[in-house]
Amino acid sequence: MSSQFTKKHIEDVISKYISTLENKTKKPGAEKPKQIITISRQKGSGGRIIAEDLAAKLNITLWGKQILEVIADQSGWDYQAEMFDALDEKAQNIIETFVSDFMGKAAKDSYFYLLPKALYVIAQNDAILLGRGAHLLLPNAFHVHIKACFETRIKNMMKYEQTSEKKATATLKKNDKERDSFTKEFANKIGIKDKLYNFDLEISTDRYGTNEATSIILHGFDLYKKLKTA
Repeated sequence: MSSQFTKKHIEDVISKYISTLENKTKKPGAEKPKQIITISRQKGSGGRIIAEDLAAKLNITLWGKQILEVIADQSGWDYQAEMFDALDEKAQNIIETFVSDFMGKAAKDSYFYLLPKALYVIAQNDAILLGRGAHLLLPNAFHVHIKACFETRIKNMMKYEQTSEKKATATLKKNDKERDSFTKEFANKIGIKDKLYNFDLEISTDRYGTNEATSIILHGFDLYKKLKTA
């Protein structure tokens, strides 16, 4: 996370977020329902590519895992504080109270306190959130899970990351274990004991390519929005 490109990318995303909030304040009017999509995926399933495609087609900012990691970590507190301060006082109070309530006595500088706060701050605007357990915290969002069989994921890893079958296999096994462990620990921290994987839509990229998967999600999201406003 130390590269200049990554740092600049994160700062650009946050600047865009704050600018959008400021424009909304300057141009009051009928508030449109926020468009929030969370994407959970298995590594090697094509979920990141699909998320990037969705963000481009919907013209919505994508908050990738790396960005969420930075602004939820103590080292990225300045980023989170800057975003939080850009919200109006009412929104700030609601987020602060809500996070404090369900986190109980958790230290306020801990990762598992800062992550929910970051997610709620981001969700004050249109957003696509990739990973980091966002589906556990944002009930008024469209939750998508991208998966594939192990063989498909190995092939994708070998193709897109130019790695050997042996290395791809080891990487996927390690990643699956780490993601499952993180999700369960995060759910436990925020008091969720069941329905960890309660998604609105699950897509297997064994059958569908990334373009087809994106189209399915867009259609599903349209239906979701119509039901929400009916």
